[in-house]
Amino acid sequence: LGLGLTLANLTLLATWTVATSMLYVSGWVTLGPSTGIPFGLAVAAGAACWFCMIVVIIRKIRGRFKPESLARFIKWMGWGLVGLGAWFTVLFVKYLVTH
Repeated sequence: LGLGLTLANLTLLATWTVATSMLYVSGWVTLGPSTGIPFGLAVAAGAACWFCMIVVIIRKIRGRFKPESLARFIKWMGWGLVGLGAWFTVLFVKYLVTH
């Protein structure tokens, strides 16, 4: 189901374009012709591990938490992602100003 949703995601190209750009701007990854295939393989391995990890976690914690607790956790994760996005935005603007 997760793989199907990912493949049907119309924003997938935009998401990976932004993610790759942010990694490049932050200096975490150096992109070039020789790093394309390893980067793609790492992305595929990371996505596969992510889906497997989610399945394992869901099987272990199914029914242990109240829906309100899960909703609160999801909201905090969302705010964490907003913070991470703000940090990458600052790095991007800093990159544009200095180059």
